[in-house]
Amino acid sequence: MPRFGFISGLFARGGGYAALAERFETSAPPPEPARRNQTVMLDNTVAYRFCVSIAATPAGLYLRPEPKGLGKHPAVLVPWSEVTKVERTRLYWQPAVRLSIGAPKITELNVWATVFEAFRPYLPPVEL
Repeated sequence: MPRFGFISGLFARGGGYAALAERFETSAPPPEPARRNQTVMLDNTVAYRFCVSIAATPAGLYLRPEPKGLGKHPAVLVPWSEVTKVERTRLYWQPAVRLSIGAPKITELNVWATVFEAFRPYLPPVEL
C-alpha cells in the first residue's frame, strides 16, 4: 500500500495517482530509456509539471512523479491492457494525448504528443 505525506496525499488523490499507485505500484527503477522531468496531467485537474520520469516498456507504462516539495510518489507500472481509450487533446496549448486507464476508469493521463510517440508500438493506432 503506497504511503504519501499529508499534502502529497491530497495532491495524489485529487488526480487519481493514489489510485494508480494502489493498484500498480512497482519498486522497479525507471527503465531505460526513460524521459525525465516530463509534464503529465491526471483527470484534467492535477498537473505534475516537469517532475515525472516516464517510460514505455513491453510490460507497460512506467511513471514516477517527484513533485518539488512534496516528496517522491511511488512508481507505477500500468499494463498496456489497462489503457482503455486513446484520444487527442491539448496540454498547455500543445498537442497531447489522453489515455484512459482502467475499466472502470481509474484516471485519465494526458501527455504531450512527443512523449506519446514512445507508446505507439504498444497501443492501437491513433491519428494525431
